[in-house]
Amino acid sequence: MNIIQYAGLKYYNSCISDECLYIGMLFNDITNNVRTFKSIKNFHRLQSFDDEISIDFFKAYLKSIKDEVESNLFNYDDDFNMQDYVNFFTNEIRFSNIKTVETEDERFIENTC
Repeated sequence: MNIIQYAGLKYYNSCISDECLYIGMLFNDITNNVRTFKSIKNFHRLQSFDDEISIDFFKAYLKSIKDEVESNLFNYDDDFNMQDYVNFFTNEIRFSNIKTVETEDERFIENTC
């Protein structure tokens, strides 16, 4: 049985609007101590959602999140506290509430994205 936490990374084109676009998913496989970040591939959709954003910035930003959580830059060999990590994201780019699932599906993350 694997225990996996996950949260969606959302982009709001306005701080006062509830309208958002999911731009990534963060997974924390607690059982195997592995983190995975999957981001969108269709940046045309993001450009349509907000025609004033820099796609190059978003690509670099999403890559930096992936590099950070999937590497051991911050010694994640110890316990990774997903709640502490997602709390840093506020304003236009923020994570959804963390959900936890117990699954026997070894491909849960691949099947979810």
